[in-house]
Amino acid sequence: MMIMNGFKGISFILFIVFGAMIASNDNYKRAFGEDISGLAGGIIGLAFVVPFSTFIGHQGTKMHNKFLLLIHAMIEGLLIIIQLTLALTLMGFTIPDVDAAIRNDCSVAFPQYTSDQECSEWFRSDRYAAFKLVWAFNFEYAMVDQSYFSYLSNFQIQGSCCGYASPLTCEVDERSYPAHLFTDGVESYWLNQRTTCGRENNWYQPSGVDASECDQPIDPNALVLRYGGCRYEMPIGDCLNTVPFPETSGCAFIVEEQLNSELSGQASFIIFLTFFEIVSMITACCYCMKRKDEDRLPPYILEVPVHPAVATTSTAPQQPASSAG
Repeated sequence: MMIMNGFKGISFILFIVFGAMIASNDNYKRAFGEDISGLAGGIIGLAFVVPFSTFIGHQGTKMHNKFLLLIHAMIEGLLIIIQLTLALTLMGFTIPDVDAAIRNDCSVAFPQYTSDQECSEWFRSDRYAAFKLVWAFNFEYAMVDQSYFSYLSNFQIQGSCCGYASPLTCEVDERSYPAHLFTDGVESYWLNQRTTCGRENNWYQPSGVDASECDQPIDPNALVLRYGGCRYEMPIGDCLNTVPFPETSGCAFIVEEQLNSELSGQASFIIFLTFFEIVSMITACCYCMKRKDEDRLPPYILEVPVHPAVATTSTAPQQPASSAG
């Protein structure tokens, strides 16, 4: 039981750590909604019940007090139910609305296997807009903070993508963002409507500043340059000046997959931590069924009965043998 208490102590710390990691991640609140902070706060709050329950279980085991052991088992059972519910709810946030194959194909400039209608449905979904907030926030900070710039640049390189949306596929979407999303830190002109296009058909609005400014001429060889906006949506780094190929991809699919994977991994670990509560509850139930020493039959009843005459003979002192002389 002492070993189990040690594991419970470790799980108490890990519940707090993982709950705090989820609650403090603003990208989660932008992508999945502000409700995620409440769920993470519930995990942290329940973590403080763990040492209280462990103490009751320890005292119950030490004194073999069935009442305390029963209370401990009930608390552990309640913790298991609530913690699993919270963790599974977090897992539910990571389930996409659109199949991965469709999202991946619609991320390129010219989809090969997906219809325009299927792609348009994804582009206009609330989930797509939510992950755009994540990109918009990091993009704006990349204009003034080198660490954000390096992060987004490396993200584009590793994901073989440029900007958020698929290149040259801008569709105006005048709807506002869903109210449950966390918008603090996102510039207001990104929040006026979900998607704003440039002057040229299918181009995006200009974005960025200085070396990262993207406002490209429609025809670079024209005598009088006419700027149409940006072929990409919020691109950064060298890719913004390139002409998209049919297979050139935006990062929307990669952004969603990465955040889904991160949150899913953390929620899965929280589910794993409930294993110690399950073992503790089963152990407490086993101790409840165990009988006390004083409840057992006394030794004189458990021993094989011996006839008094036999007992007298076996215990009588032996007379020393006399020597013949």
